[in-house]
Amino acid sequence: MEINNWFDLVIYALFTLGIIFFALPGGIYYIRVSYLAYRLYGFGKLPKGSPAADIAGSALGIFLLGVFSILVSLWYLFLDKGGNLFYFFKELNEFFLDAQRPL
Repeated sequence: MEINNWFDLVIYALFTLGIIFFALPGGIYYIRVSYLAYRLYGFGKLPKGSPAADIAGSALGIFLLGVFSILVSLWYLFLDKGGNLFYFFKELNEFFLDAQRPL
């Protein structure tokens, strides 16, 4: 992504940091919760009172949500446009060191 102004910088930085600190750990957490729900209830419907039922209706649904979250995070950080994690600091340096940009 090319950062042209302060708004672009804020969006790009927040999205990248959100992927690193929320989506990737959240996917790992969902896979762990799905394993615990599977051990207790199997792949059937989860009971209404269980905390895992707030996430999805079954352990398989929670597992698929976790796998999706991890795959999207890894794709964004390492594969999309050469890996946004690798280009994040390069883009920040270009933005702050660019003398041609008006304030």
